[in-house]
Amino acid sequence: MQYLNLFGVIFLMAGFTAPVSGADTFILQTSTRGEICCDIEGLSTRGFRIKQEGTVLYFKPDQVVSIRQNPNATPSPLILELRSEIAGLTKENESGEAEILKLREEKEVAEKNRIETLEQVSTLTFQLRRALAEAKHYAKAYAEIVQKYDRQVSLARSAIETAERTEKEKSAALEYATEEIARTKRENLRIGSTAEEIREALGIPDKVSGRVITAHGSMENWIYREDGRTFVIRFENGIVTAFGENDFSPLE
Repeated sequence: MQYLNLFGVIFLMAGFTAPVSGADTFILQTSTRGEICCDIEGLSTRGFRIKQEGTVLYFKPDQVVSIRQNPNATPSPLILELRSEIAGLTKENESGEAEILKLREEKEVAEKNRIETLEQVSTLTFQLRRALAEAKHYAKAYAEIVQKYDRQVSLARSAIETAERTEKEKSAALEYATEEIARTKRENLRIGSTAEEIREALGIPDKVSGRVITAHGSMENWIYREDGRTFVIRFENGIVTAFGENDFSPLE
């Protein structure tokens, strides 16, 4: 059967015997009676039961060459219902295809976004690695600067300590020299020295006090002050008769 209608094949395979058409819906091409406009009353594995102008006819499957719909016939309610269902299924199929197309577009957009995100991540990773490399470089340079600064500070501290030590040594040396000079001057003092000799050895006194004149002559004290210390020399008639430091009070 070259043009066997889809619905007729379905009913034939199912073994239905209920009417599937009406009002000369089909054109049946047979090997025995030629072309017949008819209604199919029933289908089964044994053959076709058709109705032509009120007459019921039977054909075996091998007697039917082809079946096609009559374009001038009014489809039966079953055919209309099936067509409606097919139209609905077709619409649903179109809707499904549209949904599939939409999903494909969304997938393409998502894939594009994924690629862009991967590119951004790659760019950010590269920038981060470069920033880390620069940070390491600057950290190394900073460490070298700090090390150099610490070395300079250490040298400066050493120089300051040396200068302070030198200053202390100078101060100690000066103090020692002063002490030696004063000691030498004092050692050169002797009872019987004249005022002129004392003036040449110690210089002009800081103060002269206790000058008195008696029947035996004159007496006076020469006072020398140095580094908080006081040295007193007593003269009688211009000759040294006594000398001493702070606790010495030859005259009142």
